[in-house]
Amino acid sequence: MGLMEQEISFLAQLVEEFICSIGIYPVGSIVELNSKEIAIIVEQHARNQLLPQVLILRDNNRKLVTTYKVLDLYTINEAAGEASEKIRPKIINTYSLGNFGIDVEEVTKGLKRATTGDKKMADRPWDIKGLLKKVVS
Repeated sequence: MGLMEQEISFLAQLVEEFICSIGIYPVGSIVELNSKEIAIIVEQHARNQLLPQVLILRDNNRKLVTTYKVLDLYTINEAAGEASEKIRPKIINTYSLGNFGIDVEEVTKGLKRATTGDKKMADRPWDIKGLLKKVVS
């Protein structure tokens, strides 16, 4: 392998490591799904950085949802299979922080507080509907 091929191989490995460390869509990113719903990235998927877990905040008409749900895009797409005619959810667009009245910092703080094993944090009440009414206008 020549020097040029070694440099290209090194750069490819470096890019792959970078993507694995921060993800294509970092946690807290605001995204639009092919269903036109608006969501926030809540967790990366180790097997496929393009299909993270998302929390749906706005419906396909851009209205605040009344039922909050987390979608694991990787699991849904794997379950659908290649031959499925079912529309599989995927990310089609990203938005700047603050778009759609979403305060990403407040949402991520609330999610961290809700999912932590820390006794102090676990004792604090966390109501996703109340939190999202506060952070999504």
